[in-house]
Amino acid sequence: MGISACRSTHDAVVDALRDVIDPTLGINLVDLGLVYGVHHEGDSVRVVLGVTAPFQNSRDVVCAAVERLLRQRLPQVIDPVWHPGLIDPRTRRWLGL
Repeated sequence: MGISACRSTHDAVVDALRDVIDPTLGINLVDLGLVYGVHHEGDSVRVVLGVTAPFQNSRDVVCAAVERLLRQRLPQVIDPVWHPGLIDPRTRRWLGL
């Protein structure tokens, strides 16, 4: 993935997260400053988030909303297409690839 593709994916993730509303304050995660990072890892993206309430139920609600939204809007980020290059090098050797 080139730099421009990474930047556009990052921007698309952040834009999508504007539609996830914090259940405690009723404001989106981006405007609350709860999106701590969007990190590219191979063909996928890892999102680091904070929450306004430290309760497990609140975290679960936010995480479920984020995953649901990203699956709808950016399925290539959540469910990248598998290819042999994703196989761990040790497993690849074991398989003789």
